Amino acid sequence: DYTGTQVLATADRSRILIAGTRGETAVIVLDDSGKRVSLFGVPADSTCFMPGIFSEKWSLSPDGRTAVCLSILGLIGGWDTDSGQLVLLDALETSSGGGKYSEIAFSSDSERMAYTVDDQLYVALARTGETVLQATIDETKIIPALAFTEDGNYLLMTNQSLLIINARTWALELVENADFGNQYNNVVPLADTFLITRYDGTANFYSMPELASVKTLDGFDGKLC
Repeated sequence: DYTGTQVLATADRSRILIAGTRGETAVIVLDDSGKRVSLFGVPADSTCFMPGIFSEKWSLSPDGRTAVCLSILGLIGGWDTDSGQLVLLDALETSSGGGKYSEIAFSSDSERMAYTVDDQLYVALARTGETVLQATIDETKIIPALAFTEDGNYLLMTNQSLLIINARTWALELVENADFGNQYNNVVPLADTFLITRYDGTANFYSMPELASVKTLDGFDGKLC
């Protein structure tokens, strides 16, 4: 009685996660030979959980140790993939007991994770769920995609705009608006650039901020941003 809807894998395939369709079904974690490492499901607590609330938005940390899922009711749960034990469980602040939410982005060292619920950006410790940053996104309540850069220095977010956040200071470094009706829908970090796609199928490559360069006219003394 199991139907998998999501398959996630680490880059080295040391962990392969298959998530079920409904909250009461299991999540299976395999190694690269197909051997089962662990098997787990969400807690059967009717006061906090309902069937189906963890049916999507699963993420797997780069080291494969942590599997995390956001629920449609504004809950976040995390599991140790080696043991199948629940390592974090938290209720997020939402306006209606649920909300629009993004996928979960892990930093390359698997120490931090970032996600959005409604207009709130959360950055948390991946193994405990402890929130280290909560910020309001004024512009929109829908974030289709977010990702840390490979060096962990920036958090990239897309919606009708591209937002680049400095992950060392958490300051917003760049906002670039998309054309109306042709919003950004995905962001893919690469070694020293990142790829942005739009809903109409077009794509753009961007340099990381520290690699960008500008030239100014002689005598220019205005502010650059």
